[in-house]
Amino acid sequence: MLRILLIIIYLSYYQTESVQIEYPANQHIVERIRTDINSIDPIFRYYIIPREIQFHADALKDRLPFFLKCKGSKNSINFTVPTTAIDHLSLNMNYDSYTITATLRRNQLRPELVGRYTCLEIINDKRSETSAHVFIQDGTSVFTKTLYPKVFQHTGIHFFNLPCQATSWYPRMSCPMSTDSRRCKLRECNPKERQVNELKCNTPICDGQDICIPVYYTPSDLQSSKVFFDPQIGFALENPTIPKTLTEFICKSDYAPSQISKIPFDSFDPDYVQIHQSSLNIVPDEILRLSCEIQYGTKVGRKIPNIFWFEDIHNLNLIANETEKPSFNVFTQIYSQNSSITLRGFKLNQTYRFYCVRVSEQGVYSRSVDITCVDKPSLDLEITSPVSDTPDEVSYGSHSSYEISIFTVPRSKILIEITRNGLSLANDKRFELKLASDNENQYYEYTLTIYNITFEDETDIKITAKSSASEKTKIIKPNVTGNPVGQFSFISNDIPRIIPWRDEYEKNKLNIYSYGIYERESYRIVCTVRHRADIARPLNVFIHDIQCSIENCLSDIIDRTCKSSSNPRLLLTKANRINNFQTEFVSIESQIIDNPSIGHQYICCYEQNGLIMLAKSLTALARNRNMFTVRKPEFSLVTGDTLTYRCESHDLIYDDLRIIYDDGLFTYKRNRFDAEWRSLETNQPKQTDIKWLTPTSEHIRDTIIEVETSPLRKIGKNGFLQCMASSKRPDVVPNINDTYIIHVDVDENRRPEMIRIRALLCHSKMLSKQAFEYYRTEYNRYQEENATDENVFLFGDDQGVSELPSFDDDNNIPFNSSHNDDVTYRSTSTTDYYPTASDNTSHTYLSQSDKDYAEQRNDSYLTPIKPNTNNQQRTIAANLSDKLIPLNQPNKNTPTPSTTESNIPYVIPKNRAPFRPPPPIPSSKRSGEGGDSYV
Repeated sequence: MLRILLIIIYLSYYQTESVQIEYPANQHIVERIRTDINSIDPIFRYYIIPREIQFHADALKDRLPFFLKCKGSKNSINFTVPTTAIDHLSLNMNYDSYTITATLRRNQLRPELVGRYTCLEIINDKRSETSAHVFIQDGTSVFTKTLYPKVFQHTGIHFFNLPCQATSWYPRMSCPMSTDSRRCKLRECNPKERQVNELKCNTPICDGQDICIPVYYTPSDLQSSKVFFDPQIGFALENPTIPKTLTEFICKSDYAPSQISKIPFDSFDPDYVQIHQSSLNIVPDEILRLSCEIQYGTKVGRKIPNIFWFEDIHNLNLIANETEKPSFNVFTQIYSQNSSITLRGFKLNQTYRFYCVRVSEQGVYSRSVDITCVDKPSLDLEITSPVSDTPDEVSYGSHSSYEISIFTVPRSKILIEITRNGLSLANDKRFELKLASDNENQYYEYTLTIYNITFEDETDIKITAKSSASEKTKIIKPNVTGNPVGQFSFISNDIPRIIPWRDEYEKNKLNIYSYGIYERESYRIVCTVRHRADIARPLNVFIHDIQCSIENCLSDIIDRTCKSSSNPRLLLTKANRINNFQTEFVSIESQIIDNPSIGHQYICCYEQNGLIMLAKSLTALARNRNMFTVRKPEFSLVTGDTLTYRCESHDLIYDDLRIIYDDGLFTYKRNRFDAEWRSLETNQPKQTDIKWLTPTSEHIRDTIIEVETSPLRKIGKNGFLQCMASSKRPDVVPNINDTYIIHVDVDENRRPEMIRIRALLCHSKMLSKQAFEYYRTEYNRYQEENATDENVFLFGDDQGVSELPSFDDDNNIPFNSSHNDDVTYRSTSTTDYYPTASDNTSHTYLSQSDKDYAEQRNDSYLTPIKPNTNNQQRTIAANLSDKLIPLNQPNKNTPTPSTTESNIPYVIPKNRAPFRPPPPIPSSKRSGEGGDSYV
């Protein structure tokens, strides 16, 4: 018996794990295995199920016990049915037989039941799966639906799919008719019968032949390279040409002309699948990696999309086929997933096509990429200008943009060099090269922008692209249009150098610039003119000098031109030729500005067939040349420091100043003439601990704001201070601001002081109530503000003060109040006094004093203790007992008193001593007299 049991266990354990799909035994239910799979194009073969089960409508004459069964060997089985069939089937799980049974809800065989059914089981990471495609032959319908969801340009897998699934396995694109009319007969139907069942009446009955129903689609002229139809997937068209004006397709059959299945079409590309390269050229020994991407949102449906590369790799060597996990972008709320395939072994002069596929509840979509294997390396370089119809024509001072396209075989990294007259322009800030796209190191797109273009750029600019195997060079030569342009600068007689108005390579240039002149500073004006190399010489350039009041300087010069300048003072200038493209005009006479209310307007003019304004400038007396300055700490701040922040601007340029203050919790604002701080968010008046000063300038037209914080306590970032200057004309001179981040470090100098206070607090019973509260507050605040300290310990409110009377209220002590027997503490009652460490006692922790208070007036808990004749000191530490420790060694022959309270002598009280004042704030320094202090 035991042997039989072991055999049964052995057979049940090692039995083959498999799943099955079963259907009822009925003569009207037919199963077939497709024998034409090998003859179908591999592209379409991938999506057709060999096993087909067809239910005839007559199968319902005998009530079906079930529709289909999914049988497995464990409870982990899963039965997948078509989405359209869910509402018409009832699925039940039998855990004893490991079976999922699908039964008809209404005992009707409807077209919605047509589709793929899959039975799946996974045991120990081993997948067992079987599928079958179910057809319903109701004798009246040809296609599963008469109205389908919208399809797009890339609908289908490897092809454009018209999903006209047939309800039975009989439809074909063409039905051969027998030449023997005796073998095929048409049914005779009256008009009423034909109206009720036109398909049955129009389908001929041919002896010895299967039923065949011809189907087709419109429009028929789509110029596809291949057309395929299968009842399981519908029509498949490879590379069709679909008009963008087309709105729908129609699937139909002449046997059922009233059944028209419309498929809406949208020419919009939904980008359900994105391949990073559309076509590639490679060499035979190259390793190719293809990648594609899908994106979907959080509301994608019940099932997330799948992405994969089609497995047909044309007999190439597959190195890797990888699909990454989806990644989620929290900002866009979009998932993205990538799939890649790596191949090698390409044959010369062969063309390959690969497909990336996305399968989801929205349908099946795919993209293709064509690969051509060539015999030699190549590099194609194309440069175009998308801005102008005349690519090389650009106006002076504007920006010129070029699009650079590079295609390289084999795939390689690309190096681009831009040179002029043999010199590299890599460090010229006006030349900006940006990579727009890189498709697998083969197809590159760059954008080259030349900012603030000048006449000097009217020379050949070489653009060279280099790959690992070859290089190519092309030349661009901008044709700069426009008049000469001037640029102001100054030569200080005190500083032997030119002070430029602006960076010549700055992208964003302004029309008018202001310049600060120091008091009694002697300077000369320089107008540098940029022009073409072939300009007529000498250049007729002159400079106007016009005085103005500070209030009107900026607004006046905006409207002034060379023609409208009234009563100008022409400066005598000397021309210096810099190069073929630049000439410098320097004023011979020096200038000095000593009046803070008067400024100077300078206009550089050029005369050739009329006056042309080249440049404008303003000068005024100022504290700094930038006309805006900020004074702030140059070194790091520590706890206890105060921050002073000062902001200055010149009235010539800026109307007002604003200070923004952030204390780490809230943000405040205050303008120069505001009476109080306001919340930046609500604009409500707020109180801050910031001091506000607006000092006036006696000689310079400056607006000044100075703010000062209270002592900084918090370690780390304490918010920020920001100064914002509002320009009188932001369209001419922009607003400007400065921000200072407040960061505070630990003040290491206070640590020793706090350690001594902590030691004193650990022996707090020696202190009066007021003294303890003072030192406790100081120490706890230091610990909270210096969160970086180790072993942080905060003293509570009742630390050693429950029995401490107040200096101010010692007459209110109850008559029978108990006293602490610890001799290190004595209350200031009418019968007590302060014991001191200077009392003469031998081998005791605290002696009674027979001195009057007047002799003890130098005593203090916070001052050094003078040594007595016994060379005794009092020591207090945080980790020691609160008893006093004698530092001299006792005689070995003399018994040492016990430290228990019973052996500690009472201090004999005297008459009440005069009131002692509270202890002073402890000093961080220690006196050179006597022993250690208490802190």
